[in-house]
Amino acid sequence: YVHDEGIPALAPNVFGHYQRMKSLDPDGITFGSSNMPGSLYYWRDTMDVFATDAYPIYGPEPPEGYNWLKVGDWMAQTKIDVQGSRPFWGDLQFFGGNRWPTKDEMRNMAYMSITEGANGLSWWSLGVLALAWVCNPSTDWCSTRVQYYENLKSLMNEIKSIEPALVS
Repeated sequence: YVHDEGIPALAPNVFGHYQRMKSLDPDGITFGSSNMPGSLYYWRDTMDVFATDAYPIYGPEPPEGYNWLKVGDWMAQTKIDVQGSRPFWGDLQFFGGNRWPTKDEMRNMAYMSITEGANGLSWWSLGVLALAWVCNPSTDWCSTRVQYYENLKSLMNEIKSIEPALVS
């Protein structure tokens, strides 16, 4: 994991880290994630796989609603930034902010990413807004946590079922 949401000024330093990692594991894959579309060209030679994390459900919901187009727009910009030099994927929201994404919203984020050229998908869930913290973490899984997990599992199986069409 080379970097997470780094500013462009850090790219030269990260390039050195990338070279060191590749010397230690030439067959390994390095990865990084960004929330700054339009600046990924600075990072193009610092990792093998890019991810873009738009996370449209963050903070209080605006009166006009959350900006779902942000996911597709950021994926399209990532495709431009990497200029076909590296694969990229959508690093999609699987955590609460003001609220958790619904299964339909998760599906929309996934298909927007795929439509804009993402080579893969991941769902980010870490920290106190993540799946582990939906219920008291010291207890067994509550029904809400189970439902969120089942939504993700069902969506991943749906996408897997059309994988032959996606990779052809």
